[in-house]
Amino acid sequence: MSNFSSVDGSRILFIFAIASGLAKFIPQLVLPSWLPYAVLDVALVLGSWDVFKKKQEEIERLRAAGASKPELVIYPQDGSRFYVRFDRNKAVGTCVHFDLIIANKGSRISLINRYELEVKEIRQSYSNLSPRPIVRIQGRHTQWDLGRPQWLMEGNIIKVEGGRSTRRGILPLEVPDVPPEGAGTIHCRLALFDDAGDEASCDLDVSGSW
Repeated sequence: MSNFSSVDGSRILFIFAIASGLAKFIPQLVLPSWLPYAVLDVALVLGSWDVFKKKQEEIERLRAAGASKPELVIYPQDGSRFYVRFDRNKAVGTCVHFDLIIANKGSRISLINRYELEVKEIRQSYSNLSPRPIVRIQGRHTQWDLGRPQWLMEGNIIKVEGGRSTRRGILPLEVPDVPPEGAGTIHCRLALFDDAGDEASCDLDVSGSW
C-alpha cells in the first residue's frame, strides 16, 4: 500500500472512464455491474492513504523539529559565597551557594536534575549532589542568617524553558569536607546535567569564610 498514492487512484478512475466509453461503442465489451462501485472504493482508499501518509510525514517533521536537545549555558553572577558549617565546634561541611542565571539556547525544555562539584582546595569531586536550601548556617563563632534567598530550583529540579533563561537565583550545594583553615576563596568547577543528558559546566571563584 505504501507504493500507491492518490495519483494511482486518479489513473484507475481514468482507465475505468475510458473502458466505460469503449463499452458504449463495442457491444461485445460488457462491464460487470459491480465494477463501478469497486473502482470507486479502490480510488477512495488510495486517496485516503495518500492523505494519511502526508499527515504522518508532517507529524514526524514537527516531532523532529521539536525534539532538538537543550543547549544549557551557565552565567555566574557576583553573589556566590561559601560557608564552613560547624556542629558542636567541629567543622562538618562546606555549604556553597552559587549565584547563577542558566540559559537554554535549545528549543526543548530542560529539567536539570543532577549536580556535580569539584573543589580545588579540598581536592575532591562530588557527584549526585542534591540542593540543600538551608538559610541558617552555624559557623565557628557566628550563625549566618541568609534571609529569604531566591532559590533556582523547585525541589531538586531546575526547569529551563526552551529559548529562555531562569531568573537569577541561588543553587545551594553542600559537601562533607572543608577547605584549609583560613581559606578566603575556593575554586570550583560546577557541572549540571538534565534529563536528556545535556551538560553545562563552568569554573567559579567563590569567596567565603570559616
